[in-house]
Amino acid sequence: MDSLGDLKIDEWYPGVVTNITQFGAFVDIGLKENGLLHVSQIADRFIENALEVLKVGEEIKVRVMEVDLERKRISLSCKSPESSESRQKGHAAAARKKDQQTNTNHSKKHDKKEVPLKNNAFAALKDFKVK
Repeated sequence: MDSLGDLKIDEWYPGVVTNITQFGAFVDIGLKENGLLHVSQIADRFIENALEVLKVGEEIKVRVMEVDLERKRISLSCKSPESSESRQKGHAAAARKKDQQTNTNHSKKHDKKEVPLKNNAFAALKDFKVK
């Protein structure tokens, strides 16, 4: 493997953590450019800080998610492909459910009939007119 073009999407590569930041870690996978392992892609569970899980110099296996040849950037993940797919399906299902609720709530708002002003604090002002 000599260049970014040689990387294959969804392929696993051995790497070494070279730097850790708030947003993730940079991993050397044997190319001139280090890949970014975003904090959301470090583990199948929620990670607030990359330092909780990784150390500089640690050897890890990473999966190539995306390669941007123009900007010379590599997006990496340590997550199993199954967990990513199931999470995406879960997000899609949650979005559909939210849309359904929004549509139901939206239609309920339009189905409301005018409430009679009987026993209402403003009932006496119903026919009030300003001259």
